[in-house]
Amino acid sequence: MVKRDPSTLSALDFKALISPTSPAKFFKTHWGRRHLTAKLAPRFRAALAAELCIDDIEKLFSHSKKTMAWFESLEGDYHSMDVPSARNALDLYMAGMTLYLADMATPLIMEWHQRLAAEIGHSGQRITFSVFAARRSGRTRCHYDNLENFTIQLRGSKTWKLAPNRFLPVPLHNWVTGMPPNSEQLRYARGTLPKTIPSMHKKVVLEPGDVLYIPRGYLHEVDASEDSISLFVAFQCHPWASFVTDRLFAHFVQDERWRENAVAEWKGSYQQDGAQARLAILLKQFKEVVAKLKVSDLIDD
Repeated sequence: MVKRDPSTLSALDFKALISPTSPAKFFKTHWGRRHLTAKLAPRFRAALAAELCIDDIEKLFSHSKKTMAWFESLEGDYHSMDVPSARNALDLYMAGMTLYLADMATPLIMEWHQRLAAEIGHSGQRITFSVFAARRSGRTRCHYDNLENFTIQLRGSKTWKLAPNRFLPVPLHNWVTGMPPNSEQLRYARGTLPKTIPSMHKKVVLEPGDVLYIPRGYLHEVDASEDSISLFVAFQCHPWASFVTDRLFAHFVQDERWRENAVAEWKGSYQQDGAQARLAILLKQFKEVVAKLKVSDLIDD
């Protein structure tokens, strides 16, 4: 069993995840654009493995705030269910199911969480640490996530098939093949979503210590050639549309006229004519405010 080493894990920083690529180059050429493979130093991999207790599966499961089991039906559909306890999780894992352990919460992982957020200037509330514990032959079919994410392989081996998403770039929602896209996804889709991973995909095999960065929306499917444990570090998206509208909302609600009930959506109501007149006034004010906005008005010092 690997000995827990707080001093080593406390030295783990963002640069270690992408080495030898520099952070400046990574954010210019990879972040949100294309995948990256890297190698975590053996001492960091060992420290993470010990911190998460991967040699004691039941103890590993106890670190998760929420555990889900993934399984495939006889019809080939994928399903998930919540797992109430570490003991139940162990039973399902031994039965061959893949376990997703959300929000890992060991003391040193939580410290690393804070350091990563400060180091790259990302909101800590939008960074999550999870673990995938897959049995041999466990697989996930082609899908994409609305997250920027890093997978750190801690035990076993996984084969990934990766392809850029030409159909629906930078998506706001997750999607898996076989499932219809929602109405919002259809608004900005560039074509029909694929039924399988595109033929022009790249294959990446992760061994212990390997790191794989996948941009948001990248198509991928994964197969475990042996029992596998990997740490999943995810950065939730915050699109510019939300960034700007959140700040505009904070500005406009200071005016009581913008806090009034929006009766324009009451189609056929007695107030509809008055609502249209009020909306015209508000839109005029909106244009005047936006025309005067500077970058410094929206970005905090």
